[in-house]
Amino acid sequence: MSKAEDDSEDEAVDTASILLPADCGLAETEVFLDSANEMDSDTIVIDASSVEKMSAACALAVVSVVRHAAAKPAKVAVISPAPAFVDAFSELGLFQDLMQMEFRQ
Repeated sequence: MSKAEDDSEDEAVDTASILLPADCGLAETEVFLDSANEMDSDTIVIDASSVEKMSAACALAVVSVVRHAAAKPAKVAVISPAPAFVDAFSELGLFQDLMQMEFRQ
């Protein structure tokens, strides 16, 4: 495949990304939801690599974004989820929702 073909395929996928902070509390959840609601793309990428603490509200907000994206249809991908990110879903019984996301390194 030529470089021109690679470039055209990259342009065909509309991607937006959100970086989750180390401490995802209520205020950060609101910022996350505002950012996600403003996005109009085929794929939302959540960078969860720096998450050290994640509130139930933030985990539920991520689940809401995933479910809303599936209705469009769009995809949600997570980059390098930190253990605290994964643990939040497991502790809340939302592991099945976590598995609906695409994981990237």
